[in-house]
Amino acid sequence: FTMVHGRRFGRRGLGRGGGGGLDPFVMMMLFQAFQRFQQMERKPPATMALIATNVLVYFAPGMLADLLPVMQHTPAICLNPVAVVEGWDLKRLLLSNFKHGDEYHLIINMSSFLWKGYQLEHQMGSAAFVKATFALMILTGLVAVAATYLLTILDPGSQFARYYYSMCSFGFSGVLFALKVILFHTSPGNVSFFGFFTVPTKYAAWVELGLMQLLGHSSLLMHLSGIL
Repeated sequence: FTMVHGRRFGRRGLGRGGGGGLDPFVMMMLFQAFQRFQQMERKPPATMALIATNVLVYFAPGMLADLLPVMQHTPAICLNPVAVVEGWDLKRLLLSNFKHGDEYHLIINMSSFLWKGYQLEHQMGSAAFVKATFALMILTGLVAVAATYLLTILDPGSQFARYYYSMCSFGFSGVLFALKVILFHTSPGNVSFFGFFTVPTKYAAWVELGLMQLLGHSSLLMHLSGIL
């Protein structure tokens, strides 16, 4: 999720639709994630620990109030390039990954992370997977910050150059794209998109990025940073 020019993403009650009833889309995502977890022959402990951390940060922020009070204030931890470069607020590179805008954002990201973590943690080992994930959190943020900073110099009037000052990005999306690239690299072959066409795995992340933009997704910069 990205907040730009004052746009904010509010929090919704879990599974609540506009009329106050259960939101079927949220329930469906939860059920699919649970089914996927049950079907796993081996449960990835590091992946589950990271998912639990994200869930705890979102649903029980009060429990972290004494340990990390800053996590309760999104503007203080979201990825804002000017704050990182000029204010040396480096904690944003890490903490912004653990903040989510609403249940859709959290569940979609964690469901995706569960599947990627299940495969990569088995290949790499739990310790190496955790190190790689945290490294990707920081590197993805650095790429995004560096890109916006360079654009303020090369093309000050561009949209991404304005992001240097106004962007307030948070969530796991950039890391997920980075993990996707690693997974595709370690599993060569072809990827099918909606059953309509297939592409080699080395191009799949780029195709997915393009499709998401055609569908109006707003996190182009973070997804692109994850690929790079």
